[in-house]
Amino acid sequence: MSCLGVYASIARVGLSAALMYRTNFLFTAGLTVVVGVTVQLFLWLAVYGWGQQTAFAGVPFAQMALYVACATLSLGITRGGRVERMVAEEIRTGELIRYLLKPITHGPATLALALSERVVTFPIVLGLALVAAWIALPWLPAQAGVERVVAAAPFLAVGIVLNFLMGLGISYLAFWMDEVWTLHVVKDISLWFLSGQLVPLSLLPHGLQMVSEWLPFQYLAYVPAGIIAGLIPVEKLPVFALRAIAWCLLLTAGVAVLWRFGLRRFGGYGG
Repeated sequence: MSCLGVYASIARVGLSAALMYRTNFLFTAGLTVVVGVTVQLFLWLAVYGWGQQTAFAGVPFAQMALYVACATLSLGITRGGRVERMVAEEIRTGELIRYLLKPITHGPATLALALSERVVTFPIVLGLALVAAWIALPWLPAQAGVERVVAAAPFLAVGIVLNFLMGLGISYLAFWMDEVWTLHVVKDISLWFLSGQLVPLSLLPHGLQMVSEWLPFQYLAYVPAGIIAGLIPVEKLPVFALRAIAWCLLLTAGVAVLWRFGLRRFGGYGG
């Protein structure tokens, strides 16, 4: 079997396993998006004075509402799943030896499992988000142009890869630490703000905005949602694309280093 065929088989196994947890995805991923969009809209309605203020920081409420819905959806799609976190448990219990005895590379194999998990998550999150948008924001389909959605799609894919690499890097710290679950929780909580899901990064003070433009977190929510909502001009997309590629390469190298040095400390025993 070819190399690609091996990872395709791994993805099929991951898809079967993910379907076992479809109810969990429905309540954790889907309802998180619906509740997140609803709460965010109420908060921004209050900021806009419940319709008395037509714009805030130069952004009309309709555009802000579109951004909120898209940012919450983007973060729901790119958020890390159980696969990345399971790696730490495999290291702790010694089950990682299963990968070391097979002709596969651990990183790509884990990525195949993570992508198969998101295949299940995506339609649930997207379907519930569209239902919420249809109920609360019936004008959304007319606001989001097809060309902007197409332009945002590659950045959404990059966001999935970046979040995966960050999660995998944290799990690889289990080679040196007994428990890394707290670090995953801290990362997930931090992403609510750092990714631009709560507040568009373009509304931050100038200094924080400049720093955030060089960080990878913006690709999880702000960049895809900002493109669709029109907060990010088209002429800036090549710059964002180059930075995204650079972060993918940098994080991949960092994860590879953690894996290489972590294996020197790993020991698998038993039969």
